[in-house]
Amino acid sequence: MAGLSRIANYAESQARVRARLGNMPTETQWREIAGAGDLHHTIDRMRDQGLGFWVSELPRQPAIDVIERHLHSRLVAFVHALQRLLPSPWARVSQWLGLLPELKAVKALLQVEHPVFPFEASSSIHAIAQLPRPKRRAALISSRYAPLALDENESPEELWLNELKIRLPELNGREAEVIQKIEAIVQMHRVAVLHLRRRERARLLSSNGSVTDAHPEHALWSLRGELTTNLRVLLRGDPFHGGFVLIYGLLEAIQFERIRAVLLAHAHRWRSDVLLGSY
Repeated sequence: MAGLSRIANYAESQARVRARLGNMPTETQWREIAGAGDLHHTIDRMRDQGLGFWVSELPRQPAIDVIERHLHSRLVAFVHALQRLLPSPWARVSQWLGLLPELKAVKALLQVEHPVFPFEASSSIHAIAQLPRPKRRAALISSRYAPLALDENESPEELWLNELKIRLPELNGREAEVIQKIEAIVQMHRVAVLHLRRRERARLLSSNGSVTDAHPEHALWSLRGELTTNLRVLLRGDPFHGGFVLIYGLLEAIQFERIRAVLLAHAHRWRSDVLLGSY
């Protein structure tokens, strides 16, 4: 009976996730969202294009700090939902996902002299922020954030991904194959983004500060689109398993990134079509 109940739960979760995946905006719809013209109409379009989870409770003319706090709270809620979707053998992965919304704060602790958190950070993050910056890494290493600060030559994002791989359960069959493909796809994307940023730095250095018409963010948006396409291919015909949940999490993270980029672009009166897809 327990086995049948677990299968039924998987089937229900898969149906729910597939419905959400089918409701995500297409690339064409994202361009329409980015071109809405102002913050008010942008939020309305996001609500109409399947992004209500992220923006439904935002006021129509939110200040920048309101946007940041709201999106961070939704990110925390999404991670909790993702944790509940993971099968029981993935408990250590589920636990590690809980630190994902705090990566940005940890990075700020290590890189910024006087970090300001526009969202709800944990009490331990705020306590460490009171220390001089040279002492913060040691404080992080003595806390639950230790794996994010152990190697000063690696970013917290890199260290988080490395730890995630260590926490994967023993896999076999199609699930193991899917996880290997996810790793390859994500690594290929990261290398492409790194090359793009290196080209952009070289372009800026060679231009001597002159204004050009190049917008590398368009290229980054294109790379995100390729990543989305490659991840979606892995979902075809798959049963519900941990790899399926991770793919869904990555696809939703791309939505979050784009939502934040567009909303902050409008709030700052930047060009949202240029900044869409940037960090």
